[in-house]
Amino acid sequence: MLLESVKEEKDLGIWLSSGMKVSQQCSKACSKAYRMSGLIKRTIENKNKKVMLRLFKSLVCPHVDYCSSAWSPHYVKDKIQVEKFQRRFTKMIPDMRNHSYEARLKKLHLWSLEEPRNRSDIIEVFEMFKCISAIPFETFLSCVSILMRDIDIANLSVVPVSDENRLTYRHSFFH
Repeated sequence: MLLESVKEEKDLGIWLSSGMKVSQQCSKACSKAYRMSGLIKRTIENKNKKVMLRLFKSLVCPHVDYCSSAWSPHYVKDKIQVEKFQRRFTKMIPDMRNHSYEARLKKLHLWSLEEPRNRSDIIEVFEMFKCISAIPFETFLSCVSILMRDIDIANLSVVPVSDENRLTYRHSFFH
């Protein structure tokens, strides 16, 4: 039996190219988000801030947030594409049209779409470092060494942390 070669594959709702790039996933997720934004723009008459934010968080964001930790864009063009739909949506709110994107985010109490991904990455590395994660920290270091061959990480080591100190570190990290 011969296996067919494909250029891209959809697995668990995520599109991956044969080179494990996620540009196609970014395009498809943004396309769905734009369609939902257009639907909201055409059908909702009362575009006050509260209503629009609820619609954005419940109907638009799930298309871009779905499995974002697995397909998190790392190319600048993909990050710009993912961030662009939020820029456009926040301009649909009448009171926000004349403000800069950063000011709109601040007034609407939103984060840029990259911030939650960065936060989850930092939390995962922290958990790996503190031996809380199922993934050993040495695995992370070996991946980093492959990506950044200039850095000498041979002298880095992980010191086991007692359960009592682990809880203290977790508390101070999250508060």
